[in-house]
Amino acid sequence: MAGNPGGGGNGDLPPELLPHQWILCALDLTRLPPVGSKVRYFPKGHFEQWAEHLDAPPDGHGPSVICTVTTLDVVTAAHAPYAVVSLTPAPHPHGPHDGQLGAAPAALASPRPSNFLYNIKRFNDSDHRPSISLTRVIYNVLPTHGSGLNTRQLVMVDIKGRPWSFTHDKDGKIHRLKGQWRAFTEDKNAGVDDEVYFLRGSDGRLLIELRKPANSQHAAAERIAAPPPDIAQEIAEAARLSSEGMEFTATYYPHKNLGKFFVPLREVADAMGIQWAAGMEVRRRKDMVQHSTQPLYSSQEVTGTVRAVTDSTWRGLQVEWADSTTSMVSAWELDLVGGDGDPAMKKRKVDVAGPSEPVFVFGTDLAVRP
Repeated sequence: MAGNPGGGGNGDLPPELLPHQWILCALDLTRLPPVGSKVRYFPKGHFEQWAEHLDAPPDGHGPSVICTVTTLDVVTAAHAPYAVVSLTPAPHPHGPHDGQLGAAPAALASPRPSNFLYNIKRFNDSDHRPSISLTRVIYNVLPTHGSGLNTRQLVMVDIKGRPWSFTHDKDGKIHRLKGQWRAFTEDKNAGVDDEVYFLRGSDGRLLIELRKPANSQHAAAERIAAPPPDIAQEIAEAARLSSEGMEFTATYYPHKNLGKFFVPLREVADAMGIQWAAGMEVRRRKDMVQHSTQPLYSSQEVTGTVRAVTDSTWRGLQVEWADSTTSMVSAWELDLVGGDGDPAMKKRKVDVAGPSEPVFVFGTDLAVRP
C-alpha cells in the first residue's frame, strides 16, 4: 500500500512542518494526559493514524479499553514532534466510578496564542549563551508589568511540561529576561540557527521550546529513526496486549490531524453525558482545530450542525460543517453552540508597539538593539 508523507516509521518520513504547524503540534502535546491518569484507549483511532499502511484493523480490536498512562515520552523532533505512550489496561473492564475519573490535563488551551519565533544567530563568547535581541513581537507574548513595577517573575513550561523560571526586569525601554535561560539552553543543547519558540495561550500560560534546524545532521538522523519501526507490529501488539490486560506502547503524531486515541476518562464521560441529537449546532473545540489548515492567529470558528448520531463512541457524530463538508467526529471534539462550552468569541487585538518599542535582551550583560 502506498505511503503518505505524514507519518513516521516503515520508511515513511515525517514531514518538515512549517513553524505555525510545529507550534500547534507542540501545544497539542502539552495537553496529553499525564502519567498516572486514567484514559480510554480507542484502538480504531490508533489504527486510523496508520491506515494508509494497513489493509484492516487486526483481530482483537474492541471499541475501547480503559487504561492507565504508565510512561509518556514527548520528543521535540525538528521535523514533527511526537509522543510515545505506554498504557496499562485497568483491572476492572467497566472502569472506575465517576469520582475517580480525574480532571482533563491542564492546557495552553487555544491554538490562537500570541507567539514569537527567535532564530539563534550567535553566542556570547564569554559563556556560550545565545546573544539575543528580541523584537516588538515578543512584547505581546510576555505579560506586562503592573503599575510602578519593574520586575516580574515568570514561569514558562516546555513541551514536556517542565517549568522554567525567569525574571523579567524593566529599565526604561530596556527589558531583560534573566533566571534559567542558560540552564534552558544547556538542557536543550542549543546551537547556532536553532529556533526558540515563545508562546502565550489564551489562558495566559507561557510555553518556551527549542527546535533544531531541519537540515541539521542530528535532525536528519532523528527523522529516519522516527517510530514506530514497524507500524503493523505496533498495531497488532497493542491489540493483543490490551486484550490480555498487559502494558502496550503506541506512538502519537499530532500533525496527522486525526485526534488523540487515548482520551482522559473525564472528557469522554462529560461528552457522552450529553443527549446528542440531529440538528444540534456545534463548534469544533479550539484545541481540536486541525494543525495543517488553521493559521496561528486565525479567529475563525469551525461550526456545523449534527446530522446523525450513531452508537459508536469513537467518531459517533456526523457533522455538516459551515463549508458544506461532512465528517464523523467524536463528541469530546465539540462544544455546543450556546451551551456551557460556548465562551464569547472575541477577535484578539494584537498590540503592536510604536517607534519607542521596548528592547528585550537575555542575561545581565547583553543589550543588543535591533
